[in-house]
Amino acid sequence: MSKLDTFHYHESLDRSWCIVDIIQTILLTHPVIHKHKKIKKQVKKARTHLINAYQMIGNKQYHKYK
Repeated sequence: MSKLDTFHYHESLDRSWCIVDIIQTILLTHPVIHKHKKIKKQVKKARTHLINAYQMIGNKQYHKYK
C-alpha cells in the first residue's frame, strides 16, 4: 500500500459522504423502507455509523495535516 497523503483523506471523506447522501435521499425515502420499521431502523443505524466514520476520518485528517 502506498503512503497516505491528504488527498487520500479527502477522497475517503467524499466517498463516505456520498454513501450517507445516497442512504438519506434514496434508500430512506423508498416505500419498502418506510413500510417496515425494523428495516428502517437498521438503515438509519447504518447511516449513523457512516456519519461517525466520516467524523473520525475528518478528525484524523485535521490532526495529521494541520
